[in-house]
Amino acid sequence: MKISRKIKICLLAVVLISVVTFMGLKKTAPIKANEESYSLQVVDTDYKGTGFLKVDLVIPTMHKEILRLTAEGTMPIGDENLFDGVPTEYENKVLVKQPKDLNSVDFDFKENGGKFVTTLLVQVDPDTKLDKGSFSLKNADGQVLTSTSFDVPKVSDAVTSETEVNSNTLVERSLIQAVNYAVSPLSVDVPTPSNPVDVSTWEQFKAAVTDGSVDWINLKADFSATSAGPTATRSKVINGKDGNVTHSIDFLARYITLGTASPGSFMALLDMNYSGSATPIFRSNTASNSANWELRVNNLATLTGNASSLTSLVNGSVVISGENNFVSTAADSFIASKNLKISDHANVTADLVRGFYTTSISGSSLLVNEGSKVNLKSTGNYNVVQAMNVANFEISGADTELNVVGYATGGASSDGIFLVNSTSSVSNVNILAGAKLAIKSLAPTSGSPAFFMRSLGGKLIVDDNSTLDIEAESADGNNLVAAVRFYDEGNNSFEVSNNSKVNILKKSTNNSGVRMFSNNNSIIVSGGSDFLLKNKGDGTPRNPGANGRNQGIQFRLGSSRETSYFKALGEDSNVLIEADYGAAIDCNSQMLDVEQTEGAYFVVRGKTAGSNYGIFSSPSNTTTFNMTKPKYFDFRNDSSGGGLIFQNGASSTFVLNGSDLSVWKNGQNLDGNPSLSWTVLNASLSGSGFSNIVSTDNPDFQGKFAGADAYSRMTANNQNAVVDELRVPTNADKYIWGHASVPEGKSEENRDAYTDEVHVRVKVYKADGTLDFEQIGSSIGDENGNGGESVYGDAPRAGIIKIQVPEGKFLTKEHTIKVVGAWRGSKSGEGTESVHTSKPDELQAPERSILDVTPPEPAKLTDVNLNNATKVLAGDGSEVGATVYVYYDNGDKDTGNLLGTTRVQPDGKWVFNLPAYVDKEKELSIYLEDTAGKQSYDSNGLIKPPVTNTDKGNINPYQDYTYHDAVFKGVAKYEVKDILPDTNKIVKEFTTSGHGNTSVGDTLTYTLNVNNAKSASYATTLRDAWITDQLAEGLKFDPANAEVKINGELATSAQFSYVADTRTLTVKIGDLKSTESAKVTFKVTVQQSAVDQDIKNTAYAHGYSPRETSESFVPGINANPEYDIYDAKSNEVSTGAVFGTLSITSAPTVIDFKTHVAGMKDTRVENPELDKPLVVSDNRGTLKQWTLTAALTKEMRNVDDNSKVLSEAVRYNTGTKEFPLTGESLGVLTQTHATAGDYVVSSGWGPGHAGLKLEVPAGNVQKLGQYQGEITWKLGLTP
Repeated sequence: MKISRKIKICLLAVVLISVVTFMGLKKTAPIKANEESYSLQVVDTDYKGTGFLKVDLVIPTMHKEILRLTAEGTMPIGDENLFDGVPTEYENKVLVKQPKDLNSVDFDFKENGGKFVTTLLVQVDPDTKLDKGSFSLKNADGQVLTSTSFDVPKVSDAVTSETEVNSNTLVERSLIQAVNYAVSPLSVDVPTPSNPVDVSTWEQFKAAVTDGSVDWINLKADFSATSAGPTATRSKVINGKDGNVTHSIDFLARYITLGTASPGSFMALLDMNYSGSATPIFRSNTASNSANWELRVNNLATLTGNASSLTSLVNGSVVISGENNFVSTAADSFIASKNLKISDHANVTADLVRGFYTTSISGSSLLVNEGSKVNLKSTGNYNVVQAMNVANFEISGADTELNVVGYATGGASSDGIFLVNSTSSVSNVNILAGAKLAIKSLAPTSGSPAFFMRSLGGKLIVDDNSTLDIEAESADGNNLVAAVRFYDEGNNSFEVSNNSKVNILKKSTNNSGVRMFSNNNSIIVSGGSDFLLKNKGDGTPRNPGANGRNQGIQFRLGSSRETSYFKALGEDSNVLIEADYGAAIDCNSQMLDVEQTEGAYFVVRGKTAGSNYGIFSSPSNTTTFNMTKPKYFDFRNDSSGGGLIFQNGASSTFVLNGSDLSVWKNGQNLDGNPSLSWTVLNASLSGSGFSNIVSTDNPDFQGKFAGADAYSRMTANNQNAVVDELRVPTNADKYIWGHASVPEGKSEENRDAYTDEVHVRVKVYKADGTLDFEQIGSSIGDENGNGGESVYGDAPRAGIIKIQVPEGKFLTKEHTIKVVGAWRGSKSGEGTESVHTSKPDELQAPERSILDVTPPEPAKLTDVNLNNATKVLAGDGSEVGATVYVYYDNGDKDTGNLLGTTRVQPDGKWVFNLPAYVDKEKELSIYLEDTAGKQSYDSNGLIKPPVTNTDKGNINPYQDYTYHDAVFKGVAKYEVKDILPDTNKIVKEFTTSGHGNTSVGDTLTYTLNVNNAKSASYATTLRDAWITDQLAEGLKFDPANAEVKINGELATSAQFSYVADTRTLTVKIGDLKSTESAKVTFKVTVQQSAVDQDIKNTAYAHGYSPRETSESFVPGINANPEYDIYDAKSNEVSTGAVFGTLSITSAPTVIDFKTHVAGMKDTRVENPELDKPLVVSDNRGTLKQWTLTAALTKEMRNVDDNSKVLSEAVRYNTGTKEFPLTGESLGVLTQTHATAGDYVVSSGWGPGHAGLKLEVPAGNVQKLGQYQGEITWKLGLTP
């Protein structure tokens, strides 16, 4: 039953207008055209209190045609209401459709013959401007087959009298009542009311239920039961909708008895709420009576605290539509009936303690269809849906869903969340036409099966794009329990067909996922459907052969002469069985036939405890495998150390036709490359463990296959490879890298290709589109468990395709790469039937252009001798258009200082003028950045871009940087050489002719050592060096006698100059390189003015720097440069106080006493000749007395006979006395200078005066001849 959504409900003001309209309707006669075939007639013309036209449509003989009924002057007709109004016997004979015109409806007749009669109830449009309304029936050519009309009276003036108002009030009440039940007349399930009644109390309600004349009960208030419940004996509609209010009945412990009634009776509950505290609120008084009753529910909800179920109609039926929400703590199933139908887009939610539906009647049915959504949950230890006799359950239709959640425990024959138990009779559960059934058994321990069927020959069918989801949290009520259990009888069939899907998940415990007991059971998957089963088990690997061994599927205790079947048939049909800790299919002692046809998938994975147990287990009987051109199968035993795939009897056979085959030896890494592979072979195996090759067309297989019991994994894969990635190449690559994957199971991701499994051909084109080269590369798998190949530092991956660029060259940025082919199999089999050639849509890797990520060759300075006097940087041979960056302080651009940029000119040259001089021993680097721009990287491409790629382009790295196959050279790093002669020294020394003390008249010899003291490791030059020495007062510089020397060579007049006014001596010494020195000497004389003065003197060394002065510096070439001057100051030298001299400044070197004749007389000489005078000079600041002494240091001896001496012959006369000179110094004169200067001692010598005398007594001449002696004069201060 569906409530109309297209009825126009009017408020009072409109109703007043409508009253006049409805009261003015009058009966009209039908048009008689074509009466023999078609008839339209307005009937029941008394519209007072209803406002609806009832129109009969009669078609005496139906034909396969489409007829359109069009109305004028009415509200929109609506196909849903009309379809609900079509009698049930026509449901398969006519289809009602709604065209775009809402005032029309199409009848599409599907059969010929038979009469068609229906009554339409249509609301008049109160706002129409027409005088007459009409109905017409036309065929597809637009010919009017029959029609009828009705008068639409004009609206009268506004009613003003009190009488009219009262009359209108009565009519309004009638209209409101009409609206309450007028929503249903077009429903197939609820007839038009003939005797409605309003009730507001329990007693009124009881009276209406028992009154045989009342067919429609309108609830006008909420109320509770106050006495025993009534008994109904005829059909009733209970309507709880009162305007916008939905009314409720609290039955408490009362109920309505559905008593003796004629077949086809019903009780309809519309738009109401209820609650109760005990028994079902609707129940039949006998089982036989219940067969005549149907409970119809539309928009029903339970109140908070409800403890009553809905109904107990053992042989009756329940039909549910609309929105329904049920919560109950009742002690019995919510619905007990033979038949249950939920349809017409119903929404049902039930949260219960007991079950939702139960039946024990043979021939029962459960139907959920027409897009209905049903969500059932029972929190108690009960089956949620239960049939204890022959039943046919159907969930069908697109968008139809039945979701069942239960917490029942136990493993007996009556335990199951969704249970069908018809013992030896056939029952069926069908999920059809896009419907979905989901069942969850969520008891944490000892859970019951999610699905349980006991039915000899019973079927579980999932067909036509439908879905069955099974989830079992524990399903371990005993060792016999499974998530899906076919109990006891045998001949059961579990079929999944026509693009349908079964998901079975068993989350824990050691029971099997699916258990099929007894003989001739089968699971058949066809038509592109999916059968997915996962048994997570209890975490402990177990061997097959008994209950509770973590099996995926268990065929149990059938006759050893009977066969069970598992079939995967047809293109894209798919089986995936995963038993994490047990065998996948355990047949015990039964025979097992496994069949896989062309294009199907069959994946079976298990894990046994022992190595001698198989994941297909029928150890004492025959297993037969027929595998014909499978798209894929994968049989795998993950037992530690390796386990068997097949455990079977000696008469077993395995036939493989037209398929690849790969095998993994026991103990091998089953995720790595296979041990052996063969392409497109035919083979027949036999024996226990399929250890014998009966026949094969592949000699290599014949020679190498060691029997299936030697392997723990066996796959057949006849699918094409997918080239799913071509890594974004760069011009730093010598290889082209891609990735190939191979499809496996239908519901699984593609796997990475094994080593040499896939071969890929690429073509590489030049910029002009011509082919440069083409190459083939092969896949690299996980060879040694290291994950595969690492591409340029990425995480290792298997399936990598590696293609070398010819001659070890790099790809260039002008290249374009395109994948043009791929195949699985032998590399040499390209293009043959012996390999699997990929289709164009499987070459998914995009065409790739080469990214320019290579920086320019690092720039080199034309003059590599960078120093702290460099002003201009220049380079040649650089990439045209590149930006030049100059970094300084630290040449690393990340931490250094950017001095500026320039650009490489078309000739490859560049110049950069430094903005200032750079400092010594710091680093300067030149970076080049091209204009390639920031490259874009995609998820399958360049995963790790080089750090040298910037927003603008590619820039040189600081250090050598390895990227892909290239090494980007680091920038040249120029250390700023120190060429500044800034550590010059000048050392001044002097010597005096005064032998220690400096006295007036002494000659001082000054020595100036000028040194460029820079270490030899620095190539510096002090240019045009010179010294200046400002001489002190008291020193006399005579250019003619100064003996100015440079490095021992007398300086020319151009090399030195003396400015007398400033007493400054300047000597040019020229360029001095690092560690070089220059020595300058010159002489001066100490003047009398320097007496007692300490003559101090400092000299300076000067030279030019290679740097310009800060005032004259300009970037680049300076036409008029001025250079910095380095000055070095010498140490200060000091003579100490200059002494005035007391000295013998002249003394005769020859005193000639002349020649005399020896005779008898004494010989005396008073006035000898002197070659020089004897002079005493006294320049002392204080003139003091001095004493002159003489000593005859050599006696007068004969020059010819040294033995002959004139003793005491040489005498000195002081003027007052005379005495001979001896070897002892004797004072000859004591004197004090009157003034400083010379005192000539010998000026007063002469006869009769002081002076030297010679006196030889007669007879003392021992031998004639020349005599010589020596006098030593000494001058000293008088004591």
